[in-house]
Amino acid sequence: SNGTSLREPASGASCDLMARPLASEGDDEVVGPKGVVRKVEFVRIIAEALYSLGYKKTGAHLEEESGIPLHSSAVNSFMQQVLEGKWDESVVTLHRIGLVDESIIKLASFVILEQKFFELLDGENFMDALKTLRTEIAPLCVNSDRVRELSSCIVSPSHCDLFRFSGKDTITVKPRSKLLEELQRLL
Repeated sequence: SNGTSLREPASGASCDLMARPLASEGDDEVVGPKGVVRKVEFVRIIAEALYSLGYKKTGAHLEEESGIPLHSSAVNSFMQQVLEGKWDESVVTLHRIGLVDESIIKLASFVILEQKFFELLDGENFMDALKTLRTEIAPLCVNSDRVRELSSCIVSPSHCDLFRFSGKDTITVKPRSKLLEELQRLL
């Protein structure tokens, strides 16, 4: 969308308010009476809404019938890499997705690398956690207060309130599926 309102005036026939395809070619095909909504994005919004409401089969059917996948192959790769804990690969893929806002890319990279840091600490791999903090997280220059909090986790993990503690007083990190949800909201 280019910021133009999609609302039509109340006057006129109701059929004028219905989205209808306009003559165009390729991925630039648009729908609606003013032609401001790209068909690909419109189908993706509908599919995402169907999935979020629990209509998985209907969403999949829409993707199949329209030939428009909800996510690009780069986004699917990114999501899979996050779920598998392939942190370095996921940061590289994040830069290839095609986001234009560099601050969002840096923030998303920070969130990914923070998870990497916590998982390294959870595995008692303190030297790699420190290396991740010094060479990957700090150079992003995002949230220096948070970087200091992370460094305190290396010095005194038992006092680190950034972890969730299980019933046995053992440190657990955020599930990767929750990380993916956080990234989806951010992106």
